[in-house]
Parts: sequence; structure tokens; C-alpha cells
Amino acid sequence: AAQLLTAAEKRKEKLVAAGDVNILANAGIEGKLFGSIGAADIADQLNAAGAEIDRSEVRLPTGPLRHTGEYMIDIQLHSDVVVAVKVDVTSEAELQAKAEAADAAKAKAKALEEAEKIAKEQEDA
Repeated sequence: AAQLLTAAEKRKEKLVAAGDVNILANAGIEGKLFGSIGAADIADQLNAAGAEIDRSEVRLPTGPLRHTGEYMIDIQLHSDVVVAVKVDVTSEAELQAKAEAADAAKAKAKALEEAEKIAKEQEDA
């Protein structure tokens, strides 16, 4: 029993090192997924990041994830070892919108910088 607990603690360290899970999924305008994200999908993402978990260890009490957003999911490695992992489900449309917003913010900052530069030049003249 102590060996199982020790092994679970080592796996917990790998799981914590793997960090948060980001899943890109197809979704409609309202954020409803075309399909769902299940325990196997989450386990696959964590294993790809270096963790060692089985899909049966992923706890989804409300069932598969069917909407975009952030979720806190428990991974139960042992009866005494439970790790909370943040799962961020993003649609391609949301990702594109975030990129466009970031580009717009950069453009606005650049325009503001140019305006300040022109104002300073006029002030110096």
C-alpha cells in the first residue's frame, strides 16, 4: 500500500509539471461544442505533456465537457492523491477572435505611440 502511495506521489509531480490542459475544439457561435471532450481526450492531452495517467483516473462528475470555457477537473491517482487540473476548452473561432483583439490592441498602442512622438516633436519645435 505504501508503494502504491509513493508511486502515486511521483505521478502527481509529473502531472503538476505537465501544467494546464488546452484543448482546441470545433464549436458553434454560442460556445457549444460539436461533439464533446471526454476523460480519454483529457488523459491523452496530459500524457502528451509528460504526465502518466489513465482515462479512468479523470473525474468528470457532470459528464463530458460540451461547452467552451475553463474547467477544474480532478485527477484521482490514488484514494489519497487527487490533483486538480485546469482544462481550457477553446474554439477555433474564439482563438481567432483573441488573436484579432491582440492585433487591434497592438495597432492602437502603436498609433498612440506615434501620436505622442508627433506631439513631442511639435512641443520641441
